Amino acid sequence: MGFQDHWGNAITGAEETTAAAVSDFTEGLIKFDKKAGRVVGAAKKDPGSAIANAYAAMLMMFLEMQNSPQVASKFLANAEAAAGGATDREKRTVSIARRWVERDIPGVVAEGKELLDLYPSDLTMVKIRQTMQFDWGDAAGMLHSARYGVSAFPNEAGALGMLAFGQEESHQMREAEATCWRAIELDRTEGWAQHALAHVMLTEGRCDEGRGFMTSMTDTWEGKNSVLYCHNWWHLALFAISQGDNAAALAIYDDHIFGHQPDYSQDQINEISLLARIELAGLDVGDRWSGLADRLAPRNADFVTPFLTMQYLYALARAGRAEAGLLLENLRDVAGGDHWSADIWRDMATPACEGMAAHARGDWAAAADALGRALPLIWKGGGSHAQRDLFHQIHLDAVIRAGRYAEAQQILMERLSFEPESVPNNLALARVYEELSLPIEASAARAKAGMA
Repeated sequence: MGFQDHWGNAITGAEETTAAAVSDFTEGLIKFDKKAGRVVGAAKKDPGSAIANAYAAMLMMFLEMQNSPQVASKFLANAEAAAGGATDREKRTVSIARRWVERDIPGVVAEGKELLDLYPSDLTMVKIRQTMQFDWGDAAGMLHSARYGVSAFPNEAGALGMLAFGQEESHQMREAEATCWRAIELDRTEGWAQHALAHVMLTEGRCDEGRGFMTSMTDTWEGKNSVLYCHNWWHLALFAISQGDNAAALAIYDDHIFGHQPDYSQDQINEISLLARIELAGLDVGDRWSGLADRLAPRNADFVTPFLTMQYLYALARAGRAEAGLLLENLRDVAGGDHWSADIWRDMATPACEGMAAHARGDWAAAADALGRALPLIWKGGGSHAQRDLFHQIHLDAVIRAGRYAEAQQILMERLSFEPESVPNNLALARVYEELSLPIEASAARAKAGMA
């Protein structure tokens, strides 16, 4: 009997250690286990394994570095050279790796569907395809990808975690919550289902419940890779901010998020986003922007996704770094290109970045105007709706500081419709009502915030 990956898919190659590393990757990618990284060493030792080298190339792309394609290319070359003796599924995986290295995301998604139509048990490809769809705002596509995995593994917690996230991002909250609990009942340590449930509870304003639930799960995050560890702590911090416990959120930033994997994109945006939210909630964050910007300075020409770039820009601008201006200049070149995503960079990311930079330098009116143009299209740049809420919060802050109080009142009432107990939103509403000479309404908002 030949070798198989963790999900039972046949893999070629005579090296048992290589096969074990491939299996570790296919399991570890779904379960956020650090052992997924072993495939890189195995690929280096076994250049004749098409699938190991394809996965190593993909792992380099997952790192979302500006030079990821260059680092991945040496593994991809080995994979393509060895593909002649590979299975059909492996050959398709190598082809998809080529698409990804060339940053042809529509090609990854399309070829990923072709592969999954034939091999729905390839849970690794479900994860890869869903990630690409997530990165470019395709929530319905995320749900479509997850359905393959659940069809093949109806009782696999990791497959259900991906389904739950696709449901939540598609605003199917009741369905998502039911799927989350089913996954957690199967495996309490299923961190992606925990994460999706945190999204549901935050979206529905169930912050006391959400904070309690996520706190009860922190032991299961130990030993996981930083994608899960830092991001689930980030979600816990969001609940604390909504409750007005900004000190607890800052402690989470310092103890569990700052510098965890200092040069990794996903860890960096957890840092940026949480630091910005804490500051918007009214807490002095000291010189933390400066230390973060030192690690972000090399990203002044980094355009992997708009979602990442917009946050890099904001952090650099908040720290007063010249690289913020350089990133804006480089962005205009990207937005003026003729590649498949140029319109997203032009129509959404450019005004969003201009607005974020204006907010960072205190030009409130310009920030409100530019971000206001970008927000209707913000979903196209990727990230979850909870993550994208950062841009809405910065826009709201700019609107208030620009003195556009009637507009701010409308925005705040909409936000409070799904998170009525939010302390920062009720405090902001109280300020707005005071400026609108509505003391009774201001007093009621302060009481909702526990500040009566």
